[in-house]
Amino acid sequence: MESSRCNAVCLSLAMVFSSSLAFCQDLGAASKRSPQDVLSAVPGDAWAVLCIPSVKRFDERLTALGQQLQLPMTPSIGLARMMVGIMAGFDDNGGLAVAVLPVGNMAEVGGSVVGFLPTTDYNALVGQLSPEIGDDGTATVNIQGQKHYVAQFGKFA
Repeated sequence: MESSRCNAVCLSLAMVFSSSLAFCQDLGAASKRSPQDVLSAVPGDAWAVLCIPSVKRFDERLTALGQQLQLPMTPSIGLARMMVGIMAGFDDNGGLAVAVLPVGNMAEVGGSVVGFLPTTDYNALVGQLSPEIGDDGTATVNIQGQKHYVAQFGKFA
Protein backbone atom coordinates (compact mmCIF):
# COMPACT_ATOMS: atom_id res chain seq x y z
CA MET A 1 0.00 0.00 0.00
CA GLU A 2 2.82 2.40 0.95
CA SER A 3 4.62 1.60 -2.32
CA SER A 4 1.55 2.46 -4.41
CA ARG A 5 1.11 5.74 -2.53
CA CYS A 6 4.78 6.57 -3.16
CA ASN A 7 4.33 5.74 -6.86
CA ALA A 8 1.25 7.98 -7.00
CA VAL A 9 3.16 10.84 -5.37
CA CYS A 10 6.08 10.44 -7.80
CA LEU A 11 3.77 10.28 -10.80
CA SER A 12 1.84 13.32 -9.60
CA LEU A 13 5.01 15.32 -9.02
CA ALA A 14 6.19 14.37 -12.50
CA MET A 15 2.88 15.64 -13.92
CA VAL A 16 3.21 18.93 -12.03
CA PHE A 17 6.79 19.39 -13.24
CA SER A 18 5.86 18.56 -16.81
CA SER A 19 2.90 20.95 -16.74
CA SER A 20 5.28 23.68 -15.55
CA LEU A 21 7.92 23.10 -18.20
CA ALA A 22 8.36 25.65 -20.92
CA PHE A 23 10.05 24.66 -24.12
CA CYS A 24 11.70 27.12 -26.45
CA GLN A 25 12.40 26.33 -30.10
CA ASP A 26 15.15 28.92 -30.47
CA LEU A 27 16.98 29.58 -27.22
CA GLY A 28 19.83 31.09 -29.22
CA ALA A 29 17.73 34.05 -30.33
CA ALA A 30 16.24 34.42 -26.86
CA SER A 31 19.63 34.58 -25.14
CA LYS A 32 20.70 37.59 -27.25
CA ARG A 33 17.96 39.73 -25.67
CA SER A 34 18.14 41.40 -22.29
CA PRO A 35 17.11 38.76 -19.75
CA GLN A 36 13.58 39.88 -18.87
CA ASP A 37 12.05 36.42 -18.61
CA VAL A 38 13.78 33.29 -17.48
CA LEU A 39 14.18 31.62 -20.89
CA SER A 40 15.87 34.71 -22.31
CA ALA A 41 18.53 34.32 -19.60
CA VAL A 42 19.39 30.73 -20.59
CA PRO A 43 22.27 30.38 -23.09
CA GLY A 44 21.19 29.19 -26.52
CA ASP A 45 23.54 26.21 -26.56
CA ALA A 46 22.16 24.67 -23.35
CA TRP A 47 21.76 20.92 -23.61
CA ALA A 48 18.67 20.79 -21.42
CA VAL A 49 16.45 23.29 -19.61
CA LEU A 50 13.89 22.88 -16.84
CA CYS A 51 11.81 26.03 -16.63
CA ILE A 52 9.21 27.02 -14.07
CA PRO A 53 7.59 30.13 -15.60
CA SER A 54 6.05 31.27 -12.30
CA VAL A 55 7.46 30.17 -8.94
CA LYS A 56 4.31 31.32 -7.16
CA ARG A 57 2.00 29.37 -9.49
CA PHE A 58 4.20 26.27 -9.30
CA ASP A 59 4.10 26.32 -5.48
CA GLU A 60 0.30 26.79 -5.55
CA ARG A 61 -0.08 23.73 -7.80
CA LEU A 62 2.31 21.68 -5.70
CA THR A 63 0.45 22.62 -2.50
CA ALA A 64 -2.90 21.67 -4.04
CA LEU A 65 -1.46 18.36 -5.19
CA GLY A 66 -0.04 17.68 -1.72
CA GLN A 67 -3.43 18.36 -0.15
CA GLN A 68 -5.17 16.02 -2.59
CA LEU A 69 -2.65 13.30 -1.76
CA GLN A 70 -2.98 14.09 1.96
CA LEU A 71 0.75 14.53 2.38
CA PRO A 72 1.78 15.69 5.87
CA MET A 73 4.05 18.35 4.37
CA THR A 74 4.12 19.52 0.78
CA PRO A 75 7.54 20.16 -0.73
CA SER A 76 7.83 23.59 -2.31
CA ILE A 77 10.34 26.05 -3.65
CA GLY A 78 9.58 28.22 -0.61
CA LEU A 79 10.52 25.36 1.71
CA ALA A 80 13.70 24.69 -0.26
CA ARG A 81 14.62 28.39 -0.08
CA MET A 82 14.10 28.36 3.68
CA MET A 83 16.29 25.27 4.07
CA VAL A 84 19.23 26.89 2.24
CA GLY A 85 18.74 30.35 3.74
CA ILE A 86 17.44 32.30 0.76
CA MET A 87 14.66 34.50 2.10
CA ALA A 88 15.37 38.10 1.04
CA GLY A 89 15.72 39.25 -2.57
CA PHE A 90 14.00 36.25 -4.22
CA ASP A 91 11.17 37.06 -6.67
CA ASP A 92 8.30 34.62 -6.04
CA ASN A 93 6.46 36.04 -9.04
CA GLY A 94 9.35 35.38 -11.42
CA GLY A 95 10.39 32.36 -13.41
CA LEU A 96 13.12 29.93 -12.41
CA ALA A 97 15.25 27.72 -14.64
CA VAL A 98 17.91 25.05 -14.35
CA ALA A 99 20.08 24.43 -17.41
CA VAL A 100 22.74 21.91 -18.34
CA LEU A 101 25.44 23.70 -20.31
CA PRO A 102 27.72 21.98 -22.85
CA VAL A 103 30.94 20.32 -21.69
CA GLY A 104 33.75 18.63 -23.58
CA ASN A 105 33.91 15.63 -21.27
CA MET A 106 30.74 13.90 -20.01
CA ALA A 107 32.39 13.42 -16.60
CA GLU A 108 32.14 17.21 -16.16
CA VAL A 109 28.36 17.45 -16.67
CA GLY A 110 27.67 17.83 -12.95
CA GLY A 111 29.71 21.03 -12.90
CA SER A 112 27.82 22.46 -15.85
CA VAL A 113 24.39 22.66 -14.17
CA VAL A 114 23.38 26.30 -13.78
CA GLY A 115 20.40 27.75 -11.94
CA PHE A 116 18.69 31.01 -12.83
CA LEU A 117 16.97 32.38 -9.73
CA PRO A 118 14.62 35.35 -10.11
CA THR A 119 15.56 38.29 -7.89
CA THR A 120 13.93 41.43 -6.63
CA ASP A 121 17.24 42.48 -5.04
CA TYR A 122 20.35 40.60 -6.11
CA ASN A 123 22.54 42.08 -3.38
CA ALA A 124 20.05 41.10 -0.65
CA LEU A 125 19.75 37.57 -2.03
CA VAL A 126 23.49 36.99 -2.22
CA GLY A 127 24.30 38.99 0.92
CA GLN A 128 22.40 36.60 3.19
CA LEU A 129 24.66 33.76 2.02
CA SER A 130 27.89 35.32 3.40
CA PRO A 131 29.54 35.65 -0.01
CA GLU A 132 33.17 36.10 -0.89
CA ILE A 133 33.18 38.51 -3.82
CA GLY A 134 35.88 37.99 -6.45
CA ASP A 135 37.56 40.68 -8.55
CA ASP A 136 35.15 39.95 -11.40
CA GLY A 137 32.10 40.42 -9.15
CA THR A 138 31.33 36.70 -8.95
CA ALA A 139 30.28 35.65 -5.46
CA THR A 140 31.42 32.38 -3.92
CA VAL A 141 28.92 31.04 -1.38
CA ASN A 142 28.68 27.92 0.73
CA ILE A 143 25.25 26.25 0.76
CA GLN A 144 24.95 23.16 2.92
CA GLY A 145 28.64 22.40 2.68
CA GLN A 146 28.85 22.85 -1.09
CA LYS A 147 30.70 25.69 -2.83
CA HIS A 148 28.62 27.57 -5.42
CA TYR A 149 29.35 30.53 -7.66
CA VAL A 150 26.78 33.28 -8.08
CA ALA A 151 26.71 36.19 -10.52
CA GLN A 152 24.09 38.72 -11.50
CA PHE A 153 22.59 38.44 -14.97
CA GLY A 154 19.80 40.95 -15.47
CA LYS A 155 17.21 40.21 -12.83
CA PHE A 156 18.57 36.71 -12.19
CA ALA A 157 21.22 35.26 -9.90
